[in-house]
Amino acid sequence: MRTSIIGAGLSGLLAASHFPEATIYEKNFNENFEKHMALLRFRKPDIGDHLGISFKQVIVHKGIWHNGHYIQPSIEHCNMYAQKVSKMINDRSIWNIDTVTRWIAPDNLHEILIDRYFKRIVWGIDYNFEWQEEENVISTMPMPAILNKLNNDDDITNDMKMHSNSIIVERYEIDSCDAYQTVYYPSSKTNVYRASLSGNILIVEYMVNEIGEHIPKCLEKDMHEDVLPSFGIAERSTNILYRGTKNYGKLRPVDDRKRKELIHHLTLKYNIFSLGRFAIWKNIMLDDVFHDIQVIKKLINAGRYEIVKKNFNF
Repeated sequence: MRTSIIGAGLSGLLAASHFPEATIYEKNFNENFEKHMALLRFRKPDIGDHLGISFKQVIVHKGIWHNGHYIQPSIEHCNMYAQKVSKMINDRSIWNIDTVTRWIAPDNLHEILIDRYFKRIVWGIDYNFEWQEEENVISTMPMPAILNKLNNDDDITNDMKMHSNSIIVERYEIDSCDAYQTVYYPSSKTNVYRASLSGNILIVEYMVNEIGEHIPKCLEKDMHEDVLPSFGIAERSTNILYRGTKNYGKLRPVDDRKRKELIHHLTLKYNIFSLGRFAIWKNIMLDDVFHDIQVIKKLINAGRYEIVKKNFNF
């Protein structure tokens, strides 16, 4: 049975490494395609080993910066942070600021994988989902976009309110720097919510309620008053490399039972295997995507009986 992969992001290209005959469909054209620029760390070296790409083992230090000084996690500040990034109170990664071991991929990992699978990517195609029983579809398309394409499906009763808050990502090159650190910013007085050093690259991530002409000045203010002081970096040592907006940024959680039911329905009725945080509408790391690909591969190889029998743990 033919397999198609929807999306040439990291999740889609990682799936391509497991399905060597699959065609990858990407709605954007190559020259306009946005590469992955946000923070990317791995809990284990498994993905690098699988891809044959060397990942660097590093020690990551973390901290919380609030009103000009460092603080320890507290219910107050962690809830402030949660409301800042997801508009609700829930547990976020800010609770754990322990020093951890992580693996870092080459900074151009996305470009490496695009080059590797370039001949299998069909650019500029918004996959039209002409459902055929002889095709399996591994989709990284955001769940709201899938539902929009299936708005004539009477079997889908979706009352989940799926919202994603836009973010802006900046990258700076830092002179004479080789460190791995992350700082969280819970205060609502600043747009930045997280900044991370990855070698000599400073990655700054901002929550934005609206995009307008005033935004660059706001980000510059946040950079000078919060980010640089929190890292103890002199302004003259920074050089901006990139600034971009991600419409699908921070996900707001939904009812988990209904979310899983919807994923299961898409697979049973349409042979759609949802993959990646936006497709399954859950905040996960690429390590988790790697695991999910192996689950999907087993389900596809086992056939419809196993799909019906299993309750996806996505």
